Amino acid sequence: MRQQGMTETDVLFQNALTNLRVGQVQKEDWTFLQTRVLTQLSAQEHVDFDNAPALFSTNDEVNERNITKLEQVGTPVVRIEASYIGISAQEGAKVDSENCNGLEHVIHLSVGCRVNNPLHTYSNSRLC
Repeated sequence: MRQQGMTETDVLFQNALTNLRVGQVQKEDWTFLQTRVLTQLSAQEHVDFDNAPALFSTNDEVNERNITKLEQVGTPVVRIEASYIGISAQEGAKVDSENCNGLEHVIHLSVGCRVNNPLHTYSNSRLC
């Protein structure tokens, strides 16, 4: 829905996203997406995309990106670990956040960064 441009690149991206959504990726989609790999972008494109949403394969990659973004704010970053009643921290760390209204075992915060309210929406998206 958000991809509404009409340039050739916009149309290629729209087609690739549509095909990804329905699980029918074509060779042309793959070829196009390979031109958008971060290591192949120009220095200016790196700047343009610095704060763009990013997709990651694992939660560890998401967490690493979130911490990096927090550190870039230039204010201290605090790491807050949950405490538990009736179970050990090791057992609590194994509990899926979906069973805790989206609250994670560990969160990192910094002054000036957005915090998602887990009672309303929760995602592993960038925090800053």
